[in-house]
Amino acid sequence: MNDSSIGSAAFQQKIFNELDTKLRASPWGSGASEAHGLLAGLACAGITAETVRTRAYLLQLSDATHVEMLEGMFSLTLRELGDSGFGFNLMLPDDSQSLAERLDGISDWCQGFLQGALHENASLLQNAGSEVEEAFNDILEIGHLELDPDIDAAAADGQLLELQEFLRVAVQLIFDTLQPATAELPSTTIN
Repeated sequence: MNDSSIGSAAFQQKIFNELDTKLRASPWGSGASEAHGLLAGLACAGITAETVRTRAYLLQLSDATHVEMLEGMFSLTLRELGDSGFGFNLMLPDDSQSLAERLDGISDWCQGFLQGALHENASLLQNAGSEVEEAFNDILEIGHLELDPDIDAAAADGQLLELQEFLRVAVQLIFDTLQPATAELPSTTIN
């Protein structure tokens, strides 16, 4: 992990915390994990930074500040997905949260992703290939996981990290397959 990805991760967590609070207080009522999943899904479906504002209704956002946050979050997501260095990170509750809250965040993220990716084009998977279809099915399955109350906390923590990494790679695969021209965007660093 290089310094720019550490800075980006800290920046993302700050955005996550602020956006999560604002979104939960908005008419949408859900949090930043689901919103980020939705935005990543929209990116995989080919929505551009120029047109994401027109999708604010998906999050029931009309307040200009919320829409600007949505645009900033989408731009960061699109930039990370287009980074050839696999810089894409999921916006999820951090390790200081309980296992249940972190699993809920993953579940919300997956549900948002599927909603965003398939919102305008339910036939998106028809010509996407078996790897992409399998990745979508895995994301659907992960979105319905529940925490086993008998599992050791350390083992559960490791499994959550594995799920996060799997989702990150699966979404990168989906994006690179469905949006090959966008996947070749030049990398930019946020300090």
